[in-house]
Amino acid sequence: MFLFLRLLLAHLTADFLLQTNGIFKIKVKYNWGVLLHGSIAGLSGFLFALPYLHDRSVIAFLIISWVVHIFQDKAKIIINLHVERNNLRTFLFDQFLHISVAAVVAAGCVSVKPDPFPSFLSGLEKYYMNDNRSVVAAIWIIVLTYGMFVLQEYIKKTVKGDKNEGVTFPGLLMKYYGIGSRAVIGLGIFIAGAYGQAWYILPLVMFLAGFILVKNGRLGLLDYRISGIAAVLIGVLMRLTV
Repeated sequence: MFLFLRLLLAHLTADFLLQTNGIFKIKVKYNWGVLLHGSIAGLSGFLFALPYLHDRSVIAFLIISWVVHIFQDKAKIIINLHVERNNLRTFLFDQFLHISVAAVVAAGCVSVKPDPFPSFLSGLEKYYMNDNRSVVAAIWIIVLTYGMFVLQEYIKKTVKGDKNEGVTFPGLLMKYYGIGSRAVIGLGIFIAGAYGQAWYILPLVMFLAGFILVKNGRLGLLDYRISGIAAVLIGVLMRLTV
């Protein structure tokens, strides 16, 4: 579980936090544009598994997962172009496969013990070797912010019954409004569980701000509902697991 959580965090970091609009466009526009994103994902795996790289089997597993990520993303693009099934089900299945690869790598390396960090990175060791709570919290924060930015659009397609190929994402301003509002709501609920109920004021303020934006036609009602519900659920899950 120790290594799996760190590989899961590496995957989410590469697939959502570091996959910018420019990198995504390169991935889908050029024949082998997936090499850029896939390599970022592969290198992220190596960085998050740094104390395990003294073992050759770990290196072999990470290289295999790197290659698998590239070919899985390439296959997804080809399937979406020819079968036109770029929907919530295919998105979730794609994420399930990526996470399954991380689980296989962690299971294959379960007997390997981490080495101490190199001296120039020793300051990071206490965070890496700390209990899993900080890693689980980071996982939830990425899901809450950048992960839900993507997932929300697929949920909207499903709710609306939209069968068209492709997903339309909001502009930069509304993207970061959504990311910020979900962060405040989810983290507000999480913090209120540890530091007192007065912190619930943060989620309430964000819900009110979103309601005002809906009334002014700046924010879609469906976006408001999905984003708000997701933020509350993830905030509760953080309280239960962190």
